[in-house]
Amino acid sequence: MKIAATPTDPVQAFRLLDLPTAGLGMGPWGGFTRALAPLTYCAAEPVAPGMPTPADLFDLYDVRRIGPRTALYGVAGDPVEHSRSPQLHNPALRRDGVDAVYLRFRVADLAPFWEAFVKHGGRGLSVTAPLKEQAFQLARAPDADARACGAANTLLQDGRAFNTDLQAMLELVPRGSGDALILGAGGAARTARVALQRLGYTPRVWARRLEQAVALGIEVAAQPEAAPVVVNTTPLDPPAAPFVLDLRYGPSIDPPRAGVDGLTFLRAQARHQYRLFTGREL
Repeated sequence: MKIAATPTDPVQAFRLLDLPTAGLGMGPWGGFTRALAPLTYCAAEPVAPGMPTPADLFDLYDVRRIGPRTALYGVAGDPVEHSRSPQLHNPALRRDGVDAVYLRFRVADLAPFWEAFVKHGGRGLSVTAPLKEQAFQLARAPDADARACGAANTLLQDGRAFNTDLQAMLELVPRGSGDALILGAGGAARTARVALQRLGYTPRVWARRLEQAVALGIEVAAQPEAAPVVVNTTPLDPPAAPFVLDLRYGPSIDPPRAGVDGLTFLRAQARHQYRLFTGREL
């Protein structure tokens, strides 16, 4: 027997997996259940949100390997459908013989989701916008980098939290001095402020919401003007600059002419995450 329902949040989707029959979550909130349910289906050309393709189920998630003891990892955010993190972590988990799968979870409120995630075998979570500040607040034992930023992008089952975004920024942005501009004022922007200050810059911030920009505690720019270094944490196009770290990626986004694109940044922070998740190298 199969029961298919449309959850309105990921906690409801997890409850479908607890049913004594095959529970399947439809729509964007239940997409991850399609890889975990004992009875599932896919389509070469999906006709509904969250429906996987055969490549998703058999190549990306390798559903034939998933069993009752398979550990869960994943990326949580809203939106999250665009995330390429599963393409980085799942091949490495298979290569290393780890009985685990890495999924996408659309999440609006991290606290109830985290409880359900751990209850269902969750071991580690990558956290993306807009949940990085909440991830820090949830952690029982944030590390020094997460505390410095007031944001975390990695949560472990034991309550520890880390900020591998900061480690990636420190690796990818060259040391220097003078002005730097941060676009945005969320968790990634908080991390960029700390990274730029450690690298020798004097960062300013521009954001569409003035009160959020002021909360970063640095000078607020009147407009998104050019600077020697620009870190873009928004969906907007950054101004041209000698060095741009653009956290965006996707087929419609052109990489910066000088600097680092979002996929390079994603891989850099994922290396540190995978080490935290498994103790091995990505």
